[in-house]
Amino acid sequence: MPPTLSADGTRLAYVQLIRRMNILRLALDPKTGAVRGNPEWVVQESRPTSSPDLSPDGRSLVFDSQSANQEDLFVLDLASGATRRLTNDPFKDRLPTWSPDGREIAFFSNRTGKSEIWMIDTDGGRMRQLTHAIGAGVNTPMWSPDGRRLAYHQAGRTFIWSLDRPWDSAGVEEVPPLDEFPRMWTTELSWSPDGRKLAGFIQRGSEIAGIDVYAFDTRRHTRITSYGDSPEWMGDSERLLFVHYDKVLMADTRTGQVRQVTTVPARSADHLSLSRDDRLLYIAVTSTEADVWLRTTR
Repeated sequence: MPPTLSADGTRLAYVQLIRRMNILRLALDPKTGAVRGNPEWVVQESRPTSSPDLSPDGRSLVFDSQSANQEDLFVLDLASGATRRLTNDPFKDRLPTWSPDGREIAFFSNRTGKSEIWMIDTDGGRMRQLTHAIGAGVNTPMWSPDGRRLAYHQAGRTFIWSLDRPWDSAGVEEVPPLDEFPRMWTTELSWSPDGRKLAGFIQRGSEIAGIDVYAFDTRRHTRITSYGDSPEWMGDSERLLFVHYDKVLMADTRTGQVRQVTTVPARSADHLSLSRDDRLLYIAVTSTEADVWLRTTR
């Protein structure tokens, strides 16, 4: 809403918007997916925070956080509540994800002038560049459950890189695109715990067109829904959690049935991370507060 001046020019009305991005935790029943107890804020700061990823041992949460001039990675110790910074530089470090052995964190960054995948030790030590993309940048890394491969996104396409091979065409395999959405499959990925499937959401420009599952053995896609994003596999590799605006939903990929799990106290939910026992769910949520102000101009 643009500022509005009174007819006599003495008063100015305007709206002030405050957008907050923080991280919420829900306790779930692992069998039914039902919510237990009340939601709990685990990260609630003035600077926007997003992209939570729970460590394999369930003790720490890594996330990215924005300030005025940079985006850095942080690790939260869930027992003590202490937060430590992993990166601190004028670059955009985004979407961190723990390696399955819990020793390293992959993320993507523009620190070379182009988006590439990087790796950093979980103590904030050794950092190294993994990809050297030609053309468009590389983003949204996702580990396979055995830690041997990385899925990533580049120029509207999804690829799988076997980490025991050099970074070149011989070690990289493209996931076939959907016929009806060529070169537009998913900006966030979730690898099933059994390693057999990859889930993502279909995006065409700014349009979200639903949840999709790709099976490695058949090399076929299955469109699960026509809405929603940010899918996260549950431990049985059959059920998926995903979000749609302020709702968290569960889809059974065997039956196609979808049901609502809960709503979050925010305008929208984004990026889920689930504990290995399916009992704790971490959600990045966005809320917007608006106030109307009236100012006398003279």
